[in-house]
Amino acid sequence: MRHSCPTIDYGSETWTLLNSDLRRLESFHLRCQRAILGIQWYDFVSNNEVFHRTRLPTIIHQIQHRRTAFFGHVARLADNIQAKTVLGIAINSKRGQRPTSGWKTLCRPRSSCLEQLERPSQIDCMWNEAV
Repeated sequence: MRHSCPTIDYGSETWTLLNSDLRRLESFHLRCQRAILGIQWYDFVSNNEVFHRTRLPTIIHQIQHRRTAFFGHVARLADNIQAKTVLGIAINSKRGQRPTSGWKTLCRPRSSCLEQLERPSQIDCMWNEAV
């Protein structure tokens, strides 16, 4: 996979993003590509044409790819590693199983990384709009 700019999506494996966040990231990514290509606002070049010229995946697609790779790495860790334990607790709580001890929820985040990993349809929909 060709990658555009690692500083844009640094740490994106664990971000929880709203649709408005995804739109802002994607517009920034497109603005950067237009600047690199020297396209001015009055040139009326469509987003599809920009993607065709650069042949880079959308930032949304890159984030989804990084998330999938990250959770794959965590899933392959040894059972005694804390990151794998936390991932197991999160998956089990998603299935309705409560942990036995040491788990206290203070507040609910907007949506978890696991929930966003389960929703590739959102990513696919935005990817199809861009390409």
